[in-house]
Amino acid sequence: WFKKHYGDSPVKNMMIIWTRIVSQAGGFNEPVEIVTDVSLGRLERNAREFFRELGTADLQNLSAKMLQANLDAYHLTVEDLLIRYSEKPK
Repeated sequence: WFKKHYGDSPVKNMMIIWTRIVSQAGGFNEPVEIVTDVSLGRLERNAREFFRELGTADLQNLSAKMLQANLDAYHLTVEDLLIRYSEKPK
């Protein structure tokens, strides 16, 4: 589906599953990384804390620099999403 609609756009395929161990019979057509329940919980906590922090901010004076600092602090940057929350299957 993704290739059909987005062509050669860069993509990282992730599968949310409770284990990193994938059977040989569960072969994938494309490289896939696993998001375990532990990683998903960590992502959820970080996102929740990020929005909680925004709840105390003065939204009228919210700057891109402040948003970026919070994204960095709560590990929610694009780079973080690509490397922190998924791992290669075993």
